[in-house]
Amino acid sequence: MGVYVGIDPGKKGAFVAVNSNEQIIAVEKNVTGDDLFTFLSILSPRHVFLEKAQSMPRQGIASAFNYGQGYGELIGVLTARAVPYTLVRPSYWTKALHVGTADGEPKERSAEAFRRLYPREPSALTPRGKLHDGVVDATLIAVYGIRHIITKFRGETD
Repeated sequence: MGVYVGIDPGKKGAFVAVNSNEQIIAVEKNVTGDDLFTFLSILSPRHVFLEKAQSMPRQGIASAFNYGQGYGELIGVLTARAVPYTLVRPSYWTKALHVGTADGEPKERSAEAFRRLYPREPSALTPRGKLHDGVVDATLIAVYGIRHIITKFRGETD
């Protein structure tokens, strides 16, 4: 069975590995290049789906620089480890996986989509019992990748 990884980059991001049946098999709430290197070494994924970086409104220069540097580290690790990866625009995965969710803020819609897919998933919870935004997004990115990229274009999930 294949392993696929979704990555939500950034300070509050995460890596999530799912199998071809979309079951969560590993979660890492740190998103540094070193953490990704270790994560990939343990799991040997078939493909990684990384949310494509974009500037955010009202993001400061230093914050944007740090985000870009961290994002570049992630791509560097994927390239150095020769792991196939696809950059996924946020608008693509949210449009596909927010279907059937109530109108509202994107994070709320993602949480609703996640709960629908994984109603009892403890690895997505923070110590305070709330859903971790990075885990939610990384999981949905991985699910989008399996459903809309791997299956559609390659006809494979194993």
